[in-house]
Amino acid sequence: MGQSDRNPNSIQSIERAFRILEQFDRRNYELSITDLHDRSGLPISTVHRFLSTLEGLGYIRQNEENGKYRLGLNAFILGTRVQAMDELRSVARVYMRTLFEKYNETTHFVIERDMQVLCIEKLDAQRRLVYTPGIGETHRLYATSVGKCILAFYYDEQKLETVLRNLKLTPLTKKTITDRERLRQEIHSVRTLGYAVDDEESEVGLRCFGAPVFGHNGSCVGALSVSIPAPRMVYDWDEVIADVKATAHQISHALGAP
Repeated sequence: MGQSDRNPNSIQSIERAFRILEQFDRRNYELSITDLHDRSGLPISTVHRFLSTLEGLGYIRQNEENGKYRLGLNAFILGTRVQAMDELRSVARVYMRTLFEKYNETTHFVIERDMQVLCIEKLDAQRRLVYTPGIGETHRLYATSVGKCILAFYYDEQKLETVLRNLKLTPLTKKTITDRERLRQEIHSVRTLGYAVDDEESEVGLRCFGAPVFGHNGSCVGALSVSIPAPRMVYDWDEVIADVKATAHQISHALGAP
């Protein structure tokens, strides 16, 4: 990458680390320092320094027999996380489609990411009236139905207390829960009922109904929701909730949940 085409906001050390990692592939799964120098265009001293750091982090491993380097266990783990997310998306999409077609309203599938919910799949209603997060976007745990499901089912008790202490409960609407004790009560209710509702707590004029999704080991892997603008909320709440829970159960079953 030349000086002229480098992103002015990029960090050179990160660019160089990834330039080294990207030299490995199925055919070139082991490379020497000279190979990496030739392929990346980086000075040998720089390659050596970065290899040492990446090896310490577990993303590079040296073959002691021939001195060459290969991708380490943490690189493999990172890759499997992407594969796992793709599996979640592809499985969830099948069942989300039925829910989406029944109501013709936006459906989301989210996972937990750094004390937020990250949308990884979405079927978007063409007639939407309010904004909902797109794929790759995040939203608040405490103000969304899917976020409440994550709070209720994803974290163990110790981690949940840490999260609750660190969450900044900023009001997004007049209905947003901003009291920590009230949020704890809401989490308890979600655990008891097996679903969560966002009644205009994240966006004025938007109601969302969410349910948790579980994986093969019985742990929560994400949550599903359908979002219905208040002017179009002509459905029976119990029916919507039952459909969302049933869809979440179908996804969980497909993922091998007990």
